[in-house]
Amino acid sequence: MTGRERFADSADEFLPSEWNDTPSRREQILAMIDYFLDTPQNMSTRERRKRAQKRVAEEFDLSINAVQAKSGRETWKNHVSSNDYQREHFEPALLEIETRMRDREGLDVEITDPPSVWIEKTEIEGRTYKKEGELQLGNAIYSPTQDKQGHDRYAQMREAKPGDIVLHLLQDKGQIIGISTIESELETDFEGLPEFGWTDDQAGYRRWLTGYREFEEPIDIYEEILNNRSYESRLREVREGYSNIFFDKNLALVQGGYFTRCPPELLAVISSESEELESELEEKGYPVRDLVSPGIEARDEYDSLDDAIEDIMNRLDQAPRGTAWFQNRLGEALVADWSTALAGYKPSDEVTASKAAKFDQLRAFYESTEQELQAKADALGVGSLGRFSPAKTLFLGYIRVIQDELAVPNGSLSQPRLNSILEDSYTVSAPDIEQPTSEKPDHPLIELIEDSDLPIRKFTAPPEYWLTAIQYGTVSFESDTEHIWESIESGTTAFLHTRSEAATESIGDQRHGIFGVGIIGEKSTKDERWWTDETQEDPFPYLAGFDELYLTSDLDRLNTSKRVDNLSNDELEEQMDALTANLLWFEQVQSICEETNGISFPAQGAHGVFRDNDGSPDYERPRALLNAVADRLKPTGTINAHAEFEGSIPTDPLDGLHFPGDQKDEIIQQIEAALRSGKHIILTGPPGTGKTEIARRVCSHLASEYPYLYSDFQLTTATADWSTFDTVGGYMPESTEGGSDELSFTPGVVLNRLKERQTDRQVNEPLVIDELNRADIDKAFGQLFTLLSGQSVQLPYTRDGEEIELLSAVETDRRPSPHQYVVPQSWRIFATMNTYDKTSLYEMSYAFMRRFAFIRVGAPSIPDDDGDLEDLMQDYATAWEIPVFERDREELQAVGRVWREMNTAVEDRAIGPAIVKDIVEYVGENETVPLEDRLTRAVISYIFPQLEGVPKREKIVRQISKVRQIDSDGLGDAAAEMLQVNIADDE
Repeated sequence: MTGRERFADSADEFLPSEWNDTPSRREQILAMIDYFLDTPQNMSTRERRKRAQKRVAEEFDLSINAVQAKSGRETWKNHVSSNDYQREHFEPALLEIETRMRDREGLDVEITDPPSVWIEKTEIEGRTYKKEGELQLGNAIYSPTQDKQGHDRYAQMREAKPGDIVLHLLQDKGQIIGISTIESELETDFEGLPEFGWTDDQAGYRRWLTGYREFEEPIDIYEEILNNRSYESRLREVREGYSNIFFDKNLALVQGGYFTRCPPELLAVISSESEELESELEEKGYPVRDLVSPGIEARDEYDSLDDAIEDIMNRLDQAPRGTAWFQNRLGEALVADWSTALAGYKPSDEVTASKAAKFDQLRAFYESTEQELQAKADALGVGSLGRFSPAKTLFLGYIRVIQDELAVPNGSLSQPRLNSILEDSYTVSAPDIEQPTSEKPDHPLIELIEDSDLPIRKFTAPPEYWLTAIQYGTVSFESDTEHIWESIESGTTAFLHTRSEAATESIGDQRHGIFGVGIIGEKSTKDERWWTDETQEDPFPYLAGFDELYLTSDLDRLNTSKRVDNLSNDELEEQMDALTANLLWFEQVQSICEETNGISFPAQGAHGVFRDNDGSPDYERPRALLNAVADRLKPTGTINAHAEFEGSIPTDPLDGLHFPGDQKDEIIQQIEAALRSGKHIILTGPPGTGKTEIARRVCSHLASEYPYLYSDFQLTTATADWSTFDTVGGYMPESTEGGSDELSFTPGVVLNRLKERQTDRQVNEPLVIDELNRADIDKAFGQLFTLLSGQSVQLPYTRDGEEIELLSAVETDRRPSPHQYVVPQSWRIFATMNTYDKTSLYEMSYAFMRRFAFIRVGAPSIPDDDGDLEDLMQDYATAWEIPVFERDREELQAVGRVWREMNTAVEDRAIGPAIVKDIVEYVGENETVPLEDRLTRAVISYIFPQLEGVPKREKIVRQISKVRQIDSDGLGDAAAEMLQVNIADDE
């Protein structure tokens, strides 16, 4: 007997006789048997039966309900529910038939592997092709054959096969929203769409999908999976055991990773959060019931403590990371402290206050990790010990394993001891235990959190990341977290959380906890690579700089002069040790959070917000954590003193200032070149050309766009009385606690740009010195000549018994001492100088001048033609946003004539548009006063002060007096009084 008829005799034996009543029922049931035998045996029987019925429906062009009726109520008469009788009768019959057929000679029932599961990580917002058409989500997967650098990053597209299952993860929403099945073989000539931007070398892979189903309840990949503490250890084991997973070792979404594998261990985690996914997997033929963690057979209970410890040690030896999970959260030093306190302890003893503190610490640690311990016990198959739950048993076993490694002599933890400590059944002998004070630590951050209405955030990263972040005073965001970056506001408080696992494989685990708190300031972007795990394909382009930064670290040991990837392993470990010194251990963090409001610290993911259970911002946990760590926090700088300026400056900062032709571009280009070449800058030119405003705007742009280099800027005006006391500093009386005055060093305007006076925090504030030519350069700058050349210098003053030192950043790699001032590599002086009196320029020594780039900001050429002059004035009025109506045109033209006469009367004597703007605005007021009077008063008010001391001022005033709308008599009287010239006389 051949074909499907060979199954008939077995059907007769295991099915009711009704199966053969009609030709159609007979034919369809034999087909079902055939297809059932063709399904993988490691799938559930139910799913094998449903897959077989679906294929029968397709073959006979029937509905699935019609096919199910054949193997349900039509075969087992007088029963309404086909589903019940298929499960209770038809499925067991199919298994019996399969067994019979396997035993027959010559029948080889093929057992195939279950389908693989993959994850497509993509976005649909702003991508029309993902929402509709043949390339929409769930209809196809596609990728280039290589990235733009020629790397084979899409090999998984080749490894997948028809029948495999695809989960669809929207990374912008952080949700797995649907499931589908791969239908086609791989296409290798897919050209993509124009908007993909693929090159000819990249085109292209594609596979068609089928059976797409969107979940009614999407799976939140952060809240339910990556940030779920109960899965942390399992997820980390998945990450260590497999490559090409959609999350990184910090349990955050990887950059790139469009199409990645979802191994069974990971699928077990994801499916445990969604019955809908489990049902779909079963429907698609995946053996969901087989999704269990491999390992030694689970134990229900132990006979003794020795039995439990031996079994737990055996299980830990076979686990990927052994006791590392536990030790990362604890540390041998703490176990040693507990062991010392346990020595001689009997349950319900009276103990000293110091022992009680250690026991409280042990109990708090257990309570903060109980959920994780339970999940770990389930994963390892750990059983119970008497009344101890698997979590308590595993905790006890962990401690004993570490104590054995430490060779603890007589302080071993036992079941009665642990039970006593967890039940808090001991008493404290000291009657005068000092009660915790209700006073809050005195720290500026505490008041800031108390008054804040912004959500409190936390940033989590491995220690290498933080070394770079501290070096630049900023945290970074990857391309796919731009939305998080955009949501962060200036003034936001953020806790800095360092993980125990180093990103460098050759470096061991580090301290784990909160080591800093920062206040977010300016946000910016960058193109350069700073972090070790940052690549051209996966950059961290978005930055949020710190306005203030407080660390528990050993600041004197931190080296901020070298990039992390330039450190040797020994240097790197030394820097990590300095970074994590004095931190608030993570176990304490969790205990504080749990005791405050029962909510854990948001440890998972790189970025997080403290929220209550209802989703509103939570300030209670941040306050409690800050109170606990405040006395360890020390202020530190937020700029990189060792980095040079390598950026660019657009012309945008000068918007609103009108420059003829290409002058604006030329000025910006010269400033940028000077900054890049290490020069300080002097802007020269006639008064009113905008020199000070240019310097102010450029410095404001630098502080805003490069907050990791510049913390702010300062504007000051030079005077003839300036000395080194004003610029460098000197001794001034300072009141002491005893009421007397003592002389102490007080920094001047330059040194105050390098260090914050109250905190000694390193800053970098470019100094804008207006009208530099008013000062006696040698007298005012003194020792700064040497400093401006990039060399260090000592001052004849002391602080705390040490001589004041001015250091170039290249000569130090540590935080400066209180008596030291470090000049950042990018620090600059921007000075302005009017060129009316060139003798000041010539009085500068060459030694001073060669440290500066001189950039001329000249006055515009004033046209002789009145029509052209009117156009020029109109252009400036538009740039100044001064409305000009028809009735105002005469006034504007008259001001233009004054400007022309002023700037052409004498060679190299001119005024810039800023002074002309003042005149225009003055003339525009009090329109009831005749124009002649308004214009004359404006000239006296704004031009005459610029002519004091000018040798040929008389000629200039005469020329202006010839303008028709000027009151020449009034102008002459004012000139005689203010400028001591008589324009009434003939030349």
